Amino acid sequence: MNTDSSFVVADLDRVPIELESPPDLPVAPPVVTRAQILPLQQLSWENFERLCVRLARLDGDVEHCRLYGTRGQKQHGIDLYTRRASSEKYRAYQCKRYEEFTASDITDAVREFRKGKWFKRCSHFFLCMSASSVLTQQAEEYEDQRNALRSEGIDFVIWDCEEISGLLKSQAAVVDDFFGRAWVEEFCGLSSLSDEKRLDGRAVTRFRQEMRRFYGALVDRLDPGIPIPPEVGQKAIPLEERYVLPDVEVEADVAESSKSQQAIMAEPIGSPPLQTEEGPPAGQYPRTARKYAHRVPADSWIAQVKNCVVSGGPGSGKSTLLRYLTIEILSESPSDSRVAPWMNLLPVWIPFAFWTKQISEGRECGLCECIQRWLSLWDEDSLWPTVESALKDSRLLLLVDGLDEWTTMEAGAVASSMLQVFLETHPVKAIATTRPFAGVSVHGPDWQAAQIAPLTTDQQSDLCRKWFILSGLIRDPGAAIEGPVVNQQVNGY
Repeated sequence: MNTDSSFVVADLDRVPIELESPPDLPVAPPVVTRAQILPLQQLSWENFERLCVRLARLDGDVEHCRLYGTRGQKQHGIDLYTRRASSEKYRAYQCKRYEEFTASDITDAVREFRKGKWFKRCSHFFLCMSASSVLTQQAEEYEDQRNALRSEGIDFVIWDCEEISGLLKSQAAVVDDFFGRAWVEEFCGLSSLSDEKRLDGRAVTRFRQEMRRFYGALVDRLDPGIPIPPEVGQKAIPLEERYVLPDVEVEADVAESSKSQQAIMAEPIGSPPLQTEEGPPAGQYPRTARKYAHRVPADSWIAQVKNCVVSGGPGSGKSTLLRYLTIEILSESPSDSRVAPWMNLLPVWIPFAFWTKQISEGRECGLCECIQRWLSLWDEDSLWPTVESALKDSRLLLLVDGLDEWTTMEAGAVASSMLQVFLETHPVKAIATTRPFAGVSVHGPDWQAAQIAPLTTDQQSDLCRKWFILSGLIRDPGAAIEGPVVNQQVNGY
């Protein structure tokens, strides 16, 4: 090879100068058409029904939505229903996960709805199907049935695979939950997902399965319940089957009752109340001289606030409430419909005592470090990657048990500050428990407090009936159990 520089220059001089300029005709990018139809047929029957619930909740000003009945029960031609704030009538939905859906199937679905007791209650009837209904025979039958129902004041709507796919085109988070991140990118475009840190459907399923296994075993050890007589031969009754969800008492200031609850509860929670000679209004529960308390169901109150503190004395059921919520939220088949607003959340339970112990021993221990070390204590290191991902998800629900159980007050104050900073910088929800006047407080407009209320007579009877029936001591579900027959600690421990 000749390496003489004059040869190289002479060689380059022979290249036409126009070939050195950049190209002026860029090639058009490849055309990639996004998928237009989602694989609804690949969903299980239960997941298709859950998807219909999610869609129903997105449809206008829905204030209430729930499934109607279970397998084996007579459902009167519907699978779920919604109630809207703007109407006294309901919207009913029938879900059909079929590979094929014919014109006669449409006829049968409407006939079944007509025969049921929901027919006169409804303003709309939705037929949700995983199959297509674009054939002419189906379209003609749909129009016939729609006109017939309209003459009786009911709008008939079909949500088939094409319609459901169209509704989900702008719902990337729902697609992420039910079909996975790959389908979000293929169907909606990844940029349409506002929170890329959220767990997709597969990761959520893994979280729920792994945490259900761990928390289930842990709760069985921490909360075994009342010992069952050996002669009955019954194993320990699971917490979710024997628990009665209590009420809470929410305080408000008499002089400032017209203010918003958020403003009222902005003061530090856990501080002693001011004492004056002014009493509560007639008919209210006395709490302090300047306060009155509303008694409300715990689930209703928790659902309305972002971060809440439930206080109560020893044995009142504070910790058991957190355990119950954790188990029910993670359950494959929740027994309590009142936890429905939280079923899409990712619960992570934190023992405040363990956290403050780490800090008091001089270890750097933020929230994430605390949870990782606590899992390691139970030989569950393999759970940490799953939990670590959940801590970055906006659906995280922190359940902080025992703000009063600090090792030292200084350590408690440090952990409390870390908790509040985490909640202020992450759009997540928290529920904490404490004894009154614990010395460690949390404060801010996002925090509200209530005290767990003693069980009513009806709640006591319900609790006793559950215990006696599940333990086999009585066999008649309708047996009367009257009077204040049970101590609050039965529900608390």
